[in-house]
Amino acid sequence: MKSKGEFAWQSTCLFCKATVDCLYIFGLGLLALIVCLVAYSITIDEAPMPESLVRLLEKELKAQGATMSMSGIRIQPNGRITIDNPKIYSADLQSEIANADRISLKVNRALLLFGRARITELNVINGSLIIPALLSRSGVPEPQVDQIDLRAKNQREGWVIHQSKFQFGDARAIISGIIDPTDLMLEEVPDQPLPLSQQLITFHKKALEIKDSLSQIEGLEARIRFDASRKGPKSVTAVITALGGKWQNEAAADEVLVEIQASLGGDASLSAHVGSINAPQNTFAKDLKLFASWPQIPTTENLQPSHVHLTIGSGGLESNFASNLYFNFQPIDPENWRTNGYFQIADSSWKVNSVANPEKKTASVDLMGSPTQGLVELVINLAKQVAPKMGKLPLERMARVIDPPDLHISAEFEGALKPKSVDAALEANRLTSLDAPFDRVIAQANLRGNQVEVPNLWLRSGKQSGRLSVSLDLETMHRRLLIDGLFNPNTVNGWIPDPWWTELWSNFRFPEEGFYCLLDSSQIIKRPETLWLTGYGSCKELDIRGHPMEEIETHMFILQRYIDLYNLELTRTEGSIKGDGQFSIGQDPRDGIYKLTALWLDAESTIDLSIGPDLIYEVRENVEEILEPYGYSVPPKVDARSASVMHKNRFTYDVDLQIDTNEAFKYYDYPLD
Repeated sequence: MKSKGEFAWQSTCLFCKATVDCLYIFGLGLLALIVCLVAYSITIDEAPMPESLVRLLEKELKAQGATMSMSGIRIQPNGRITIDNPKIYSADLQSEIANADRISLKVNRALLLFGRARITELNVINGSLIIPALLSRSGVPEPQVDQIDLRAKNQREGWVIHQSKFQFGDARAIISGIIDPTDLMLEEVPDQPLPLSQQLITFHKKALEIKDSLSQIEGLEARIRFDASRKGPKSVTAVITALGGKWQNEAAADEVLVEIQASLGGDASLSAHVGSINAPQNTFAKDLKLFASWPQIPTTENLQPSHVHLTIGSGGLESNFASNLYFNFQPIDPENWRTNGYFQIADSSWKVNSVANPEKKTASVDLMGSPTQGLVELVINLAKQVAPKMGKLPLERMARVIDPPDLHISAEFEGALKPKSVDAALEANRLTSLDAPFDRVIAQANLRGNQVEVPNLWLRSGKQSGRLSVSLDLETMHRRLLIDGLFNPNTVNGWIPDPWWTELWSNFRFPEEGFYCLLDSSQIIKRPETLWLTGYGSCKELDIRGHPMEEIETHMFILQRYIDLYNLELTRTEGSIKGDGQFSIGQDPRDGIYKLTALWLDAESTIDLSIGPDLIYEVRENVEEILEPYGYSVPPKVDARSASVMHKNRFTYDVDLQIDTNEAFKYYDYPLD
């Protein structure tokens, strides 16, 4: 059967264990001292009256391999026995093992008449338990437990302790209340008990281990009150305080207060308050409060409480970023726990519910909250501290929250808390992402294994609106993007910071609602050469390089810096262009700007050809040279096929034009029918 000392050591916090073990040491030591002095009479009410107390003491001590000296002994008529400066010496250990300034006993005089003794009062002044030299780390005998002061009376209900205190290293204990002596039997008494010397060796070795564990605690004090009379209910209350403590020189706690209450056959509870905790990497928490309750006194076989409540005033990394943390823990069964709580990070409030199996490390978590700009800035600062390389990224521009959104995350974790699935839903009003402003965002996302899916992402920016769908393989980093809606490509210039993108779309002026696009895009992240995009687009009332267009409609296929527009139809007031066009973009080594490097056209046109040099200004000189001979009042029908490719910083071209018109037409100012 597990002892109460073992149970306390295995099942409570460090301060609780230290205090209970101190009491255990004190109990054993005090019992050993009194046993040696009065022949075990403290644990029983009556014993045969010896012929001489002194001879009895000497006989019992000799049987245990010990001797006692004293400066005097006085026996008063009222039954009080006073021993001055008692000292006990162990021959086996060759050392003094206990002493006191004074021990005073009082026996029942009436029982003495019948040859029996009953101790009714016990006082110990400044007692000490001495660790022998062969066990002491200093090599000389020294107090293990000292400053033992006890004032107790043996009444019908039990021993009433009016005042009891002792010092154990830097720890101090104060005990009061009423105790049934039989409750002090922490272990089953063996048929052949160990000799006193062996008991002391075991006791002092254990005491040294406990003293080591308490060495990091400053100002430890335990106040214990027993209410355990012989026939009444039995309970104990312990209040433990400490100025501070350290854990493996890494974490430190200040202003610790622990209160333990337990009733034999009834419930038990533990409440604790810690002023502050400081951990490595400048992590800290302040104003921690813990409360736990058990329906019955816990045992080593069943330590599970019925309820745990934890609050934390504030915490953070170097500075406060979390506050008002509240968590409630309840067991569902012996393996699973349910948790609900609230907390605030920066100025963002969150609610969490979870069911977890600590042994199997599995859990399901439900998190709801409203991310704020303060939270975004906090996450950015933490990211820079944890991964300094992230400081090179435009983190401050990635997200700016104007109206806090509603975010709901549900997650399942399998063994070792590995994410099995994650589902998230977001609804937001005004926010910006990489300088792209949005006034409404609705998103749904999920994680299954290595696959991230955003099946529904609806965006609105003024008159622009549309739906996106994104998938990402975290192992291969392959992503796919589907777009269906009205968008202005210039809105997301910050999302695609490549110069070729901004150079391309700077040639267009879109209407406020943007242009309609139905696109399918794929790419391996950080490998731009793997980009491909296909789809359809249309727009009304746009401007291309300074020339207004009524409408443009096209299908497209795009690779990195290569664009194929097919089934293209462009409409202006005077006519239209129908056909196909392909062009590539490259960096001009002279100025570093991305420009047109090749152009292929196969189209039928009825628009004014004079705008051609502006539309394809990269080959302006060539176009002007080709169109120079022709003059007309009404744009003719032109079938054009051309290829223009840059070679050594100059375009070479091949052009085939077929002109058909019934209107007035000139060739080098010569009119033609």
